[in-house]
Amino acid sequence: MKKEERDKSINDMMGLISGNVYELSLKHDTARIIQCILKFGSQEMRNKVYDKLKGHVVELSKLRYAKFVIKALFRYSSPVQRSQLIKCYYNHVQSLVRHKEAVELVELAYNDYANASERSLLVQEFYGPQFAVFKDNGGRSLSAILAANPEEKTKLLEHMKAALTPLLDKSLVRHNIIHQAFLEFITHADPSSIADIMESLREVAVEMLHTREGAKVNLQCVWKGTAKDRKVFVKSLKSYIVKICKEEHGHLVLLGIFDCVDDTVLVSKTILTEIIASLEEICQDKHGRRVLLYLLNPRSPQHFSHQFLQLLTPGDSNQHSKKPQDIRWAELRAAISPPLIKLISENVVEWACEKPLAPLVIETVRSAVGDVTPIYTTLINEGLTRPLDTDHGINDSDQMITDLVADSNQCHLIGDPCGHWVLKKLIAINREDSTPLFSDLIIQSVPSDYISTWATINRGCFVLSSLLSEASKENQEKLKELLQSSVIDQLRTSNTEGASVLLKEL
Repeated sequence: MKKEERDKSINDMMGLISGNVYELSLKHDTARIIQCILKFGSQEMRNKVYDKLKGHVVELSKLRYAKFVIKALFRYSSPVQRSQLIKCYYNHVQSLVRHKEAVELVELAYNDYANASERSLLVQEFYGPQFAVFKDNGGRSLSAILAANPEEKTKLLEHMKAALTPLLDKSLVRHNIIHQAFLEFITHADPSSIADIMESLREVAVEMLHTREGAKVNLQCVWKGTAKDRKVFVKSLKSYIVKICKEEHGHLVLLGIFDCVDDTVLVSKTILTEIIASLEEICQDKHGRRVLLYLLNPRSPQHFSHQFLQLLTPGDSNQHSKKPQDIRWAELRAAISPPLIKLISENVVEWACEKPLAPLVIETVRSAVGDVTPIYTTLINEGLTRPLDTDHGINDSDQMITDLVADSNQCHLIGDPCGHWVLKKLIAINREDSTPLFSDLIIQSVPSDYISTWATINRGCFVLSSLLSEASKENQEKLKELLQSSVIDQLRTSNTEGASVLLKEL
């Protein structure tokens, strides 16, 4: 429909509904008319609809069709009007979050439209009746309120416990505003109060993992639970592990379990078994890879930001973990390593050329427990023991080589932007076990004719330089002799940075 025709229709509809906006919001078909006016009408029309409905927001939020009118009202109203709509929920939050229709609107207001102060004022209604009625404290958090009134702590937390316990139902506990209230309660409650609701919390843990606050609630359960509580909690996650690994916030809870639960046999049987069964799927997910990287190298600043690790460190001082943390980590690393080495050895040439997967390849070689030689062997046999295009001279750009590699059926590691970087990182790894040096295996296994062609491209020169730096003395001399007899003159005439670096090594 053309804009002119639509505007005329909207004007006609507005004239017809005048005086009946509330009644029309109650029915399925006519509620859609109100939504249409809010979407396409002028600001003046929206203001008229707002004026007619602002006194009925709580009532309409509970109705099956009218709630969509309130959703549209939130979306298309002015910022000032939105604040007034949010205020309509004041003193009604506890009852509305128990209502299957209205809770959607409260959650929408809390997540999408309320500012920080308004969100705090909504959550405060779980603290006690005085906070539902009187809204004059600027939206302070529970921490700030308790700091100013420590004598009120017991009373406030008892009320919160009574208000929150009925919300531990799968159909209600999915919402962020409820997660925030639980987080504030469990952060400040004493152990006996937490123990009283721990059993019910465990039963709905999976329903809370999709939000940041819900994940933090579950972390608190892990940290503050006894060994028995933790055992039951871990078992409650059974059959959901793959989904949790792929949750933006939920995977954090698994890391907390890896940090704190002493029974690593239980963790291996319940959590790692499911991870291993879907290992490739988890490797392909950005959050799943973080779980694997944490198992290999927990708390590594190379893989995890300081801000992220700050979410986990409070659990280090929990009173229920007895086994040294390093031992827990080592036991879990040993359990995940064999299947991870096997999977990566089967896919390493492809994954080494994919930027998201490359760090997992490198960390597996660096930190996994066991023989990583199969990874080296696959890299050499499938990624390096094949000719590099030699129709292009040493001064050709890396981009040209990248384009050539992209056109081939399989990535050639030497010419690939990510692949050659992975090679350099792997060459630099010197494991403490009996694994042979990757640099030695390359020099010993790849035909000399192929190795000499690597010096014809910039990236190849950097790889060769890494080989000369890390290989055993015998293989260093072997490689130097090969390059000096085959490509030294080409290197001297090159103007690339890689050739200059390699010449210094020779």
